[in-house]
Parts: sequence; structure tokens; C-alpha cells
Amino acid sequence: LCKILALPFFHAYGLCGGLLTTLFSGWKAVPMARFEADEYITYLKANKCYEVIGVPNMYRKLLAHPEFKGEHLKYIRYAFAGGDYVPLDFLKKFNDIMAEYGSEATLMPGYGLTECGAVNCINMPWYTKPGTVGRHLKTTKAAIFDENHNEVPYGTIGEIAFTGNTLMKGYLMPDGRLGEGIYTDKDGKKWVLTGDLGKIDEEGFVTFMARQKRVIIISGYNVFPADIENLLMPLPFLAECCAVQGYDDDEKPIVRLYIV
Repeated sequence: LCKILALPFFHAYGLCGGLLTTLFSGWKAVPMARFEADEYITYLKANKCYEVIGVPNMYRKLLAHPEFKGEHLKYIRYAFAGGDYVPLDFLKKFNDIMAEYGSEATLMPGYGLTECGAVNCINMPWYTKPGTVGRHLKTTKAAIFDENHNEVPYGTIGEIAFTGNTLMKGYLMPDGRLGEGIYTDKDGKKWVLTGDLGKIDEEGFVTFMARQKRVIIISGYNVFPADIENLLMPLPFLAECCAVQGYDDDEKPIVRLYIV
């Protein structure tokens, strides 16, 4: 069994999700100094890769490459994505290509933080829900908090938080002490507040909505730029788009859209 390690090891996702899991499993590791689509596809063709992991932009570059499609894809059983949101249209495009060339793999989005041990939520082929980042791992528990750090009901949008045995002790400050970064609730349980907005359903699947600082408030309503971007990206004449907060001549907040 083989896995190509294209993510940097100085990042928790590349170190834990890539290098350490590969070594622990006893698989063949093919490390790359940095991701290049040409080189990556060469390794795919030379090795019967069992699993691939990456960030959405890496998968986009692979799908855009003329040599990506082929019989070498049939050996891939698992494909995981983290580090950014995976739009549903892109998910379908990737899965259709894999199925076309005989692969059982479907792209499984996940979510995590360095502060919580890199990977905290993940979809798996036997238990997945499109549009979500999966369910939390056994080593952690996910919750959604309101602005007062109270857990909210299923389906309610709030700040994603994690607790468990993989949490950091705190941010190391320049003077050597452990600083802020951990919230302790009334029961003494420690949590990492992610700064990301999301929701959890009755089955435990977590949906990532947006960075808390990326929410645009217009007339009292929360506008999520990612919703606008995900709606527009399937348009065939768009390569990239980004929705941001702007202001009109009267200094009222508006949405500005930048497109390529």
C-alpha cells in the first residue's frame, strides 16, 4: 500500500494526516518537497496509491491537468480533503471521474485545527453526508456554542468548539508562559474555540459555514460569503470568485464580489 505525501510536514495536517498515519500503518511513503501536479501524477502512475490526502486547491489542480485521468486511478480507495471548504459541485466532479476509471474512492471532506491535533471531524465512505465535514473522531467531541459559550440545539448556527484528549495546553507566549486559547466551562472541561461558524445535526455531522470574522451583517441578517461563492462557482465562465464586505456611499455595509 502506498500514499503520496504532498502536504508540508511543518503543518499538522501534513504531519499527522500524512506522515504519521502512513508510518503507523506500515505503508510505502512517497514524500514530495512541495506539491507539483506534474510530479504528483507521475508518482500516481508509478505506484498503486491506496489513499490520497490534500487540500481542495491541490485537487483542483489535479483535475485540471490533462494527465490526471487514467487507469492508475482505479487503485485509489480513499481520498480525503481538509484545510478549506469543498463545494458540492466540485465533490461530484471529482467523484464522477474516479468512478469513470474504476476507483471506489469518493472525496471525503474533513475539518480540524492544529490546536486540537490536526483532524477532528471526517467523513468516511461507510458513514458520510455531502455538504458536511463529517462526524468528530473518538478522541474529540464537537459542540456548537453561542456568544455566551452555551451549547445550542441541533441545527443552530454558532461557533464550533472541540474538547478531548488531543487539545493543546495553550498558546506559547514570547515570555515562555502558556497564554490564552483554552476556554474552561463551569464543569472544568476545557475547550478550544475555533473562531469558525457551523452547526451539528442529530446524527452528529458537522457543517462548516464560515469564519466568524467573514460573516457580513446586513440589515440585521448574517450573510455568509461562502454561500454566495458556492452558488456562483459552478458557472462555466468563472474561474474564481470572492465575496467580501464593502460599504456604499452612505457607509452602509454591502457585499462586493470579485471574479476571474
